[in-house]
Amino acid sequence: MNSVTRPGAVARTSARQHKIAALIFGMLAAGFGLACGKGPATKQQQRSVILVTIDTLRADHLSFAGYPRLTSPRLDAFARKGTAFEWAISTCSYTLPSHASMLTGLDPSFHTVGLMNGQLGLVSAETTLAEICRSGGLRTLAVVSNLLLTRNWGLDQGFEIYDDALPDKESERGFGERRAEHAMNSALEKLAAIKDERFFFWLHLQDPHGPYTPPDGIDEPEATAKDLPRLERVLPLGNDQSGFRAIPTYQVFGTERAFEQYRARYDREIRSTDRELGRLFDALEARGLLESSLVVITADHGEALGEDEFFFAHSQSVGLDQVHVPLIMVGPGVKPGASIHGAVSNMDVFATILDFLDLPAPALMHSESLLQVAQAGARVPDGPVFCASISQRGIAFEGEFLRTDRVSAADKAFWKMNPLTQGYFAPLGTEAWSLAGSRPVKIEVGAKLAARLEQFSAEAEASLKRLSQGVDQGSMDESVRKGLRALGYAK
Repeated sequence: MNSVTRPGAVARTSARQHKIAALIFGMLAAGFGLACGKGPATKQQQRSVILVTIDTLRADHLSFAGYPRLTSPRLDAFARKGTAFEWAISTCSYTLPSHASMLTGLDPSFHTVGLMNGQLGLVSAETTLAEICRSGGLRTLAVVSNLLLTRNWGLDQGFEIYDDALPDKESERGFGERRAEHAMNSALEKLAAIKDERFFFWLHLQDPHGPYTPPDGIDEPEATAKDLPRLERVLPLGNDQSGFRAIPTYQVFGTERAFEQYRARYDREIRSTDRELGRLFDALEARGLLESSLVVITADHGEALGEDEFFFAHSQSVGLDQVHVPLIMVGPGVKPGASIHGAVSNMDVFATILDFLDLPAPALMHSESLLQVAQAGARVPDGPVFCASISQRGIAFEGEFLRTDRVSAADKAFWKMNPLTQGYFAPLGTEAWSLAGSRPVKIEVGAKLAARLEQFSAEAEASLKRLSQGVDQGSMDESVRKGLRALGYAK
């Protein structure tokens, strides 16, 4: 594997340069293997990967992570077959930048999507995980379920099959999405069609993204050892998507106004997603694919459930409610039953997958392979891991997590409105937590942590400025823009 670098003192090289280098290297490596490998394929040559990303899934609402309701029994059992990372941090608290980072290995401030959600996409000069896999001889397939992951934003680069059909409709706004059951139907059909070929398969499940509409027959998950403390709070209806001290407009269900009703809906969404994951696990077991395939399961971001007075929404901050996500790896050589402490990034799936497949990595990326950690079940080096939203940046490092605002509170123009929700958007200040245990504990802000985040922020802001000056993506299709306006993601 190539050496990898977190965002630091290294200037970003041309995306086109590292794309060309990676693809040529990949094709040469694949060609060399074909020319010289006249005997049976080795186990390394037979390897495949299934990447599952789940939208809007908080790590602390999974029962295997300690949540006191049984939200994820199938995922719990599957996680015991491999390694779970306790403090995986998403690069961003909303969909498109986070997924773009997982597929490029670059922090959101260093790829062309940037920190906006649906106003810019990946340009063709970017190098994607699928492109490297395809150049290495693997079949590449994807099934996605969110408007912001359709091919309009360039994430389809390198995929032979990119199923971005959105046959379902949201309950309130009525725009397209795909429920987990329908996405899993498509995924299982496509996996069944793959015979004795190596492949990289990406499956994105939209549930439990709001509106929280779990299918019929999914009851509220039962309590485990003890139930959650109840929050007896009735919320007013909001006028926007922000969820600030109110129910977002797209989340309203009839006369339901109580916090507990919506939290129960969210948990039921997780339980229904878990049921669909069980279908995938059964299919992989039946075909014996776990003997040769790495399965990676993570999320793009979490969800605010009252933190900072935001409810049933995301994108307002990089609080741990919105960036602490699950990360599970199961496959050949991965240590079963391991739980890894220390901060990692969900972007690390990029380097880990390339490492597992023994494929070349770009000369510069911010992703770090976790394969050896997963195989040994050992503690990770613990950061630094960075994250961002349009309003904040954060860092996890040496057992602590810090978040701070990107812009001074005095800049009234910046804080006037959140462009992602068309609603409340305000400075939240600087806060820090200890990640030493299984739950975060608020602490005083340390000078070392603050200085490390400040250094990274300066580099990231400079990169965003360079990208904004150098990327011309043309006009967006009006039907796409209409859908984004319905989401609150575009004007």
